[in-house]
Amino acid sequence: MAVRAKALKVILGALKEEISAFICKLSGLHTFEWKGRTLYEGLISDEKCVVTWTGVGKVYAAMTVQHMIDTYSPDLLFFIGIAGAVTEDLKIGDMVVAEDCVFYDMDITEYGFAPGELPSPHNRESVRFFPMAKSLVEKARSFNNEGFATVIGRICTGDSYITEKLKIENRRTADFIRDLECCAVEMEGASAAQVCNENNIPFLLVRIISDTPDGKRALSFKKFVLKSSEVLFLFITYMISN
Repeated sequence: MAVRAKALKVILGALKEEISAFICKLSGLHTFEWKGRTLYEGLISDEKCVVTWTGVGKVYAAMTVQHMIDTYSPDLLFFIGIAGAVTEDLKIGDMVVAEDCVFYDMDITEYGFAPGELPSPHNRESVRFFPMAKSLVEKARSFNNEGFATVIGRICTGDSYITEKLKIENRRTADFIRDLECCAVEMEGASAAQVCNENNIPFLLVRIISDTPDGKRALSFKKFVLKSSEVLFLFITYMISN
């Protein structure tokens, strides 16, 4: 068995399909098993990386991120995958690079907190928005997404798949998402960001739009996710290359 080296970069997606291109293209590959997941260690552009999937939802994401930090002490962690658009100017295939992220379903407004705001366990100020590493966000602006937009904005995280039907039936959720001025919604990012924030690990959340507010979706979800993984591999290669 290979000796597990400290990885400088950790790359996570919720689904195995979201990291499929990385599995195929990592050089010097070694694999390890952890709680039903396979950890893929190898090189991208001569940078040591480890890649795996977390599972869907905030708890799986947080659990996996903390394990990766404890095991590898990374100097940078990426969370990648797909997301649903909130704003009408985004189209399927566009990339959203988070400037910050927030929980749209964190609601303790009855006690005077703002939507998405969490009280701190450290006797510090409460936290609402989790910022990304600014230098990474700036570098991401110049990524060429080959015919699609690369947008910098706020991404919202919650445990529901957001549809127009859900927004009609749950006006409170819809109002929270609108008031938080998000451009995309997904189910893991803010959870990963919160864990990275607690551990002082630089973090970047990146999503490719798979569906839009008017109900449009990729014709084949599986094919779209696999294609998105290819684009995200190019993005990560660009981001970690000098």
